[in-house]
Amino acid sequence: MKNIYRILLEIVETPGHSNNVMDALRYILEQVFETFREEFDLKAVSAIDGSAFKINIGEQIPEDEILEQLRLGDGDTSPVKFTSSNNPDRTISFFRIRDTDFVVTVTYRSPDASDFNHDILVYSFFVLLNQKIRNLTIEDSMHHTRMVQTSLLPEKFDLHPAFDIDCRTQPCELLGGDIYDLQKLTDNTIGITLADASGHGFPAALQARDVVIGLRVGIRKDHKITSVMETINSVIHQSRLTSRFVSVFYGELEDNGNLFYVNAGHLSPLSIESHYVGEIPIRNLVLGPIRNARYKMGFYQINSGAVLVLYTDGITEATDPHNREFGKVRLIEIVRKRLDLSAKEICSQVFEEVTDHCQGKFKDDCSLVIVKRL
Repeated sequence: MKNIYRILLEIVETPGHSNNVMDALRYILEQVFETFREEFDLKAVSAIDGSAFKINIGEQIPEDEILEQLRLGDGDTSPVKFTSSNNPDRTISFFRIRDTDFVVTVTYRSPDASDFNHDILVYSFFVLLNQKIRNLTIEDSMHHTRMVQTSLLPEKFDLHPAFDIDCRTQPCELLGGDIYDLQKLTDNTIGITLADASGHGFPAALQARDVVIGLRVGIRKDHKITSVMETINSVIHQSRLTSRFVSVFYGELEDNGNLFYVNAGHLSPLSIESHYVGEIPIRNLVLGPIRNARYKMGFYQINSGAVLVLYTDGITEATDPHNREFGKVRLIEIVRKRLDLSAKEICSQVFEEVTDHCQGKFKDDCSLVIVKRL
């Protein structure tokens, strides 16, 4: 029994086959048929999608008879088997792949005595294939969400000749809870957003995405940004997602350096000059914990030549093998020593040093927005 399970496990977990569910299913069925055909006298394996046969390997199987059996037995919790009425020499087992329309059938020569080994084969196949297809479905959904999330990121950073801008985010998993956004609001004003949803992975990615979309909609409708924040806060508070807390910095930066902002519990952005470092203070709670929280706007002046730095805690809290954090002081020094470089070069240098510090083992999502006032 262990040998059957081990061989099946190797087949379904073989790296390199397609992550597409249909392609992966075809590959797995072909390998199972070839591997066990002689030992178990297999005659066919197939996959049915709804009422149509999508994959059939081996001899032709009695489609009408199988479809009739599908109507009689569910095959959800364990495989169902029957002897073909058209050919008593054939036994057919089938089971459903949960949360899909697929039904898998295994046809073999009817044994003369107990077919205990066949039952082990089919049941093990039922367990492992359900797990594999479920994982592929989740991965496909995550890849789709990642594509949607990536599509929200601005493609161009040259929004205004008064600013040199670069942004970067590095999720610690396929999906991250950090997201940034840049918008040209008027001829002399740009909008800057950096959000960090608690946790990481799928729930955090969904929450961060919704925050950016909510901000965009509110800004385009010319709503007061404080009112937009309060509305988003109420929505997040009522959310059933595990990632219910989101820190957000949103600022509207004019070409004369005036920065009007709402900071909802996010790390204080930095305004770095050669002989001065200013911290833009937090004035509000993070989004989510309190339903009726109120949000106030702040003001800060970004001087000519200064570099505005927005970052998430994945940057400063990245740890080395001795559990020492990268830290805000080190972030400031890296930027201060490179004020003459472009925003892209500064951003790249920060990420390079953070990556070296943690040896590429990110424990949290890392995001950085660099805005250099020219």
